[in-house]
Amino acid sequence: MLRLGNGCQCTAPVAFPLNSRASEVAMVSCPMLQLTVPTMACASCATAIARAVQEIDPQAEVQGDPATKQVTIATQAPEAAVREAIEAAGFPIG
Repeated sequence: MLRLGNGCQCTAPVAFPLNSRASEVAMVSCPMLQLTVPTMACASCATAIARAVQEIDPQAEVQGDPATKQVTIATQAPEAAVREAIEAAGFPIG
């Protein structure tokens, strides 16, 4: 039995055999969150949001698009913690 650690390696998903005889592998990566942040107005805002998320999960991948107000986050942190971090940084989630 293979156990995966708690750490997230979003930039390098883990491959592991599905069973001892199979040549197939499954890729494991972080859950994705898609959030709308209406007050994200520029690239600096997107950077501030990314830093807030990475304070609670340094391995998180965060992409912010000020034009659409969308933030896409790959993280192992609970969604509630991510939302709280973004809002604590001054960016209410819509």
